Amino acid sequence: MLNRQMQNEAITQDMIEWYGTDPEGPSPLEEHGSVEVEDIENPSPAELFEEFRQLINPVAESGSFGVDIYLSALEAYRELLE
Repeated sequence: MLNRQMQNEAITQDMIEWYGTDPEGPSPLEEHGSVEVEDIENPSPAELFEEFRQLINPVAESGSFGVDIYLSALEAYRELLE
């Protein structure tokens, strides 16, 4: 019984160590360096962007995986630009 428990612990420890790793897959990114992405500038004036932020709640409840929020954001932005 003790031997089986030790085997299970060893298997579990090995599974935890290798979890998410595909030995036949590509190496993790950190072995190859990193990617730096420059900051982007918002092309909208700050006042317009602030008004837009107050109109849209990006974490609102959605029944369509956020598509409805996205479409609402597009419409609101169009209206603000007019």
